[in-house]
Amino acid sequence: TIADILAKCVFGLTIYKIARMKSAAEGMKEE
Repeated sequence: TIADILAKCVFGLTIYKIARMKSAAEGMKEE
């Protein structure tokens, strides 16, 4: 259903954002 696809997109984007934030935080520590 459309709701299923929409939920998967939101779920994927949320994980992507968290992963980006984690990698950015790790990058700051290295400097």
